[in-house]
Amino acid sequence: MTTIQDIADKMGVSKSTVSKALNDAPDISEALRKQVLETAVALGYTKLRRYKKPTKKVCIIIEKENMRYQEPHHFAYDILVGFRQMAEPAGFDVEIVPVDIKTQRSQHYDVFMLEHDYIGAFVVGFSLSDPWIQDFKISRTLRHDPPRNQTALRRAGLRRIGNDLNFFLMKRM
Repeated sequence: MTTIQDIADKMGVSKSTVSKALNDAPDISEALRKQVLETAVALGYTKLRRYKKPTKKVCIIIEKENMRYQEPHHFAYDILVGFRQMAEPAGFDVEIVPVDIKTQRSQHYDVFMLEHDYIGAFVVGFSLSDPWIQDFKISRTLRHDPPRNQTALRRAGLRRIGNDLNFFLMKRM
């Protein structure tokens, strides 16, 4: 497991500088903080402090140019409400994060996840040409573990109807 010291050694800075950057200290420049985050992701670092928090932080990342979700008549509204209704009672703090192409181009997915201390994400509305779709292929924070057991899928009332990038689209039987 990568440590703060590993990141400091790679960058040639002190361990305390890396710690300050990872914890958003005000005396660290934005440029250095970004460089520390990118190095941390490249080395496979995950923040251990996130496991000590009583609430687990997850996000729903919605591609705001492709998907409407703010009002009850919008397509993704019920999806987001349903996700929240299941996640929040289970102890997850759910944040809805609208992103666009500009956001995706300015920051890699892994850096975004580490910077915001999310332990997971539910992604809605992305097209296969979106920049983060490419990031998903090489992500160090994304777990590629789709259900493969057809019997388990049938028991859950689901069937696999497509697959791309190790993501599976499920449909109720």
